[in-house]
Parts: sequence; C-alpha cells; structure tokens
Amino acid sequence: MNKSLKVLLSLLLSLVLLSTCLIGCTKNNSSSEISQTTLAATTNSAATSAAETENAELGGLKLPLVDKPLTLTYYLTNLYPTVMKSYNDMKVYQIQEQDTGIHIDFIHPAAGQEADQLNLLIASNELPDIIEINPLNYAGGPGKLLQDGTAVDLKEMIDQYAPNIKKVFQDYSGSKKLISTDEGNIYCFPWLCFYDNQLVYMGHIIREDWLEKLALKMPETIDDWYNVLKAFKEKDPNGNQKNDEIPYISIKHDRILPFSYAWGITADFYDDNSVIKYGPMQPVFKEYLSIMRKWYSEGLIDPDFASTDSKQFDAKATGDIGGAFYGYAGGGIRKYMTSMAGTNPEYKLAGTSYPVLQSGQKPPVGHRIYSFNGNGAAVISSKNKHQKETVQWFDYNYSPKGYMLYNYGIEGETYTMNNGTPSFVEKITGAANGFMEELTKVNRFVGSGPWVHAKEAQDQYMSLPAQRVAIATWSNTEKSCFLPPITPTQDESLRLTAIMSEINTYMAEMVNKFIMGQESVDSFDKYVESLKKMNIEEAIKIKQAAFDRYNKR
Repeated sequence: MNKSLKVLLSLLLSLVLLSTCLIGCTKNNSSSEISQTTLAATTNSAATSAAETENAELGGLKLPLVDKPLTLTYYLTNLYPTVMKSYNDMKVYQIQEQDTGIHIDFIHPAAGQEADQLNLLIASNELPDIIEINPLNYAGGPGKLLQDGTAVDLKEMIDQYAPNIKKVFQDYSGSKKLISTDEGNIYCFPWLCFYDNQLVYMGHIIREDWLEKLALKMPETIDDWYNVLKAFKEKDPNGNQKNDEIPYISIKHDRILPFSYAWGITADFYDDNSVIKYGPMQPVFKEYLSIMRKWYSEGLIDPDFASTDSKQFDAKATGDIGGAFYGYAGGGIRKYMTSMAGTNPEYKLAGTSYPVLQSGQKPPVGHRIYSFNGNGAAVISSKNKHQKETVQWFDYNYSPKGYMLYNYGIEGETYTMNNGTPSFVEKITGAANGFMEELTKVNRFVGSGPWVHAKEAQDQYMSLPAQRVAIATWSNTEKSCFLPPITPTQDESLRLTAIMSEINTYMAEMVNKFIMGQESVDSFDKYVESLKKMNIEEAIKIKQAAFDRYNKR
C-alpha cells in the first residue's frame, strides 16, 4: 500500500470515529442533532487527495502553527501529583508541541492555594498566557473576567482561526450559547460532554452483596431506605459478629443532601418550571431534615460525617463497614469494586434509583450536569502576545487528531484499533488504577479540559456492568432542575458572591446542627427568617434575572 493511500485511509478512519461520537448524541438541555450534511461534505472533501487528507485530520489547521519555536505559559492545577510533577511530562503535550511548534511551560499552583496564587498573579499584573479556571466562579463572573483582562473575548478569533471548534458549534447548536456572555462574547475554550454517561455520573450507591445476604430489595422510597439502613445496622451484614457497620457514610453533609431530591428540590438554587428557587428554604426541606435527624439519632448515618475527609471516606467504603453512600460511577463503583476484587470477591456495589416518597413514583429530580458546567475551561489572558497562535493551539484539541489524543492517547501504547473502533489496552482497563496511573501519563482523560469528551472512551471507563446499570438507573428521573451556566452581570455577580458567601456558611452549619440534634428542627422557620435577613431573596432575584437573559440568548 503506497504512502498516500495509507494517509487517506488513516484520515477517513479518524473522521468516521469523530462522526460516530457526534451522531450518538442524546438529547439534553444544551445539545442538538448533528448536521449530517456537514459531516458528509467534510468526508467527501477529505477524500480528494492525500495532501488534503493530511490537512483534514487537523480540521484545516496548517502545521506547524509557527515559523520558529514559541513558548506559552499555562496556569492550571495538577490533578495528578502522585503520577507526575508537571504536565510537561504528559505525552499528549509533547506530541502537540512536535506538531505545532509551540512549547507549553506549565505553572502548577500549590494544592489548596490555587485561587490565592492566581489572585496574586492578577494583582501583580503578571498573568500567564493561558489560565485554566472555572469562569463561572470568577468574582464578578465571566463579564468581569473579560473586563479585568484576565481573559480576552474569543469570538472573532475563533471565527477567523479555529475551524474545529467552529464545527463543534455548528454540529451542536447549543454549545456556543453555553460559553457566551449575554452580550455574545465567548470567554473560554470549554470541556464539552454530550452523552448520558458523561452528564449523569453520580447517585446513591449501595452494598448489593449486603442486600443479598440479608434478603433485602433495592430501596425505592425514603421509607425503604430507612428499613434497609436499619437492617445494615442491626443484622451484621459484614458477618464479623461486631456492631461496627456504618449504614450510610458521607463526606461532610454534601453527600447526605441529595436525599432531599425525593421532595422535588435540590439543596441549592434550582429551576422549577423556569422559576428559580432556593431549596434549603423550601417548607419540604424541613421534612427532609426531620428524616435525616431521625436516621442520625438511630445511628444510620455516620456519626462523624461532618468531619470525614476523602481518605477516611475511602477507608470506610472499602473497610467492609460502609453500607451505602452518594458517589461516582467511576470514582466510586469502579474504583472500589476494582480495588476490592482481590481481597473480597463478594464485595459488590450497585447504583440505586433516586429515592421517592411514594412507591411507583418516578424520581422527581436527579443529578445531571449541562454539556458545559465551567470545569476544564481555559482562557487566554490579555498579557498573551501570541493570541492568534494560542487560539490555533487550542483548536488542535478539537480536531480529529486532537480528539483521539485527548480521549484515547497513543495508538499501540494506550489503545489499539479493533474493527475500526479504538479500544484501551489491558494495562489501562485491567489495573485497579490503570486509567489514573497509566493513561494519565499520556493524557488528561481522567478529569476535564478544553476538548470534546468521547462517548466511546467514557463507555470503556465505565466498563463494569454495575457502572453502566447505575448510570441508566440514575438517568431515569423526571428532570434535572440544575441550572445552566448563566452569567450574572458584573455587579450582580459581585453582589451574589457577597450574599452567598455568608449564606453558604450559615446553611452548612445549620444543616449539620439540625441533623446532629444540636438545633431542633422545630426552629426551621427561624432559620428561614435568618436566610431572608441575609438577603437570600435578593440572591434569588439575581439568579432569576440571569436565567431569564440566558433563555433569551
């Protein structure tokens, strides 16, 4: 086979893979059906010549992007410090440097000091060229991010220099709206997900082997949950003849709050038929607190939930004492079942449906994020003197080649092609921490970042039947209620931050006190009055105004 034909076939395969990912899009709040005409036109034009085929693998970008080597600074958190000291050691960036001619000098802030160190850089006017940040959490919002010069408006540069992300916007009409301000400015390169296995990844998880041992059915209602947790507490499901089981474990109060979904609310701002409400002040939240107080008083909830950190949580989940918890399909079910396979083959986890109040009722609310929720977003700072080249460097991520690199890694090393489908190799899928320890040496798949996340790659990460069943189960709810990435104005955002900083602290303290019995649930009305004095109603109005503007974009 001659070289030109090999190149042509390689490109066509890449295009088919990208098409497969995009065509399988499930309908959600922010995505739309892909344009088959666009895909067909791309495929047909790509087949005209081997030279054009080489270009099409990059979506029209011409490499290298620069005539002489260029170095850009990139500020972001190192999510994998136990695997590598710097993302400069990550192979995907080394390959991208070879292709583009652009070297990235990564700046990793100290863990827990990310915000403080970024604020120091902003104050000193020494911004790096690129900053990976959740723009929705920036003080003053994305609009202030642009006004401060921490980020530049990307709208015109994307239109001129970024054919690959432009194609994403065309194929998914809602995606551009998600990363725009109300004025139409584009503030970041996003991490985008379009499928249930990416948008729904959390829910209640239970020791299925304990259920089977005690001949219990999967809990459906809040009352069912009470009965199951009580049996876990009293009937020695771990079989060690000790009363050491902790029926429900949690990291602080955060993973107890989702039980409130049974009442059709969330424990934050939520969308109730286009009306913004704040869950922790709704009358039914009192009912939720009363139930949690009863469970805690009877030892059904971890007595140390308020102080449990992630390491302690992991130890309880795998120490044959934790019976149920709220967690991730990947970082919970896969992580724990894989790690326990050698020491306790009977250990089995299952995702349960979101609880309801009445048997046979469809769960009114469940976890579901939007295709863009702020995580993994990257912005270009106003101090960047090579903005055009940086835009093109990011656009590489959204090309067919970038799509493969950022999702699957390197062919022959992290994946192989099987009947036209990329499949992760055994060292990635077979090891307990294969995705984290091995794949992370190559790319950032286990996390988020500025690229389009592949459904098929996520399917392989969610390879255990228990994971896939859990996601399907968690997806079966009436609605999400979670808000899209709305953008309050600068003044609104600053005011909202000031209000919610105090309210979030107060709400967390009071929820703990209510559940632990340090404060009577009968004083709930007094608690609501305190929220009103802290201006929660003003915060609701700000959220409503921003939500209304978002819907009019």
